[in-house]
Formats: sequence, structure tokens, C-alpha cells
Amino acid sequence: MDIPDLEEVPDLESVHLNKDISKTEFKNTLDSQIQSYQVWNWSIIYDGLGKVQLNTKRKTESKLSQSLQNDIIEQVSKDEGLSEWLSNPETMKFLKFMESNPTEAKKQLQNDPKKAKMFSSITNIMGTNFEKFSKNEPPEIESEDEKKVRLALQDPRITTALMDPKVKAIIETLKCNPDKGNQ
Repeated sequence: MDIPDLEEVPDLESVHLNKDISKTEFKNTLDSQIQSYQVWNWSIIYDGLGKVQLNTKRKTESKLSQSLQNDIIEQVSKDEGLSEWLSNPETMKFLKFMESNPTEAKKQLQNDPKKAKMFSSITNIMGTNFEKFSKNEPPEIESEDEKKVRLALQDPRITTALMDPKVKAIIETLKCNPDKGNQ
């Protein structure tokens, strides 16, 4: 969306002195100019906030994923039987088969106690780690943009303006069709 060109806004005094325009039309023109500038400003903030949140989430998920993988690998490597079972090419074939045909794989587990025990061990390790990480998620780090938005939203005038159905409609329109902001 382009920044509204304030040079294009007519001098308010000359507009008001123009006898062809009523005070109501003048007020509507002024309100329209202010609103278009505010909507532009807020749509940029919302767009930026969305991108910041997505990047922060990706970084956090990546760190959690790497840490989770490291913990699982460490625990599996401590269990010699499980390490040996997982390094067997037949086990890898079975795990791939399990992805595509879980019902048949379950039958195979029921008929092979060693395979069932090893599979149970690996799922227990993974479950324990997933549970641990879900409880210990690192606190989200607030970026500078997020801080600005949070502070702006503490202003009652801004929250009131954002609750206005017309402003909501404009923001929604701009989200769906940013080119409309250039008209």
C-alpha cells in the first residue's frame, strides 16, 4: 500500500473558505483523509506484526525441534538394544511400512514380542520428550515491532477506533485486497 501523499490533501482553510462546500462536506473530507492515513498506518503495523510473529514462531520451533531431536538421540544411544534395533535396515523398512499401513504393522507388532518391546521403548522416549518440551516452552521474545503494537493498543483512542465497524471493514478489505489502498 502506498503512503498517502499529504501534499495532495487540499489546504483545509482554503477548502473551508470555499463557499461551494458545506461544513458537513468539509468535515467528511477531513475525516476521510484522516481515516485513510490511519488505516494505512494500521495495516502496515498489522502486516508487520504478522510477519514478525511468524518468524519468531519458526525460530522457536526450530530450536525446540533441534533440542528435542538431540534429547531423543541421546536417550536412544544410551539403550544399546534400542540403538542396535534402530540401526537395523529391516527396522527402517518396518517403520516406513508402518507409515503407509498402520493396521498391518500393528498385527506384526502383536506377533513379534521383541519388535513390540523395542517399538514401545522408542515411543516412550519420544512421548516423554514431547511432554517435557510442551511444559518447558521458552517464553516468547517480544520484538521491537510487537512492543510498538502492544503499546499502541494500550491507547484507548486506538482501540476504540479499531472497534469501529467501518475501520474493521477497511482493514479486512486491505488484508484481502491490498491494491484497494492505492485507489
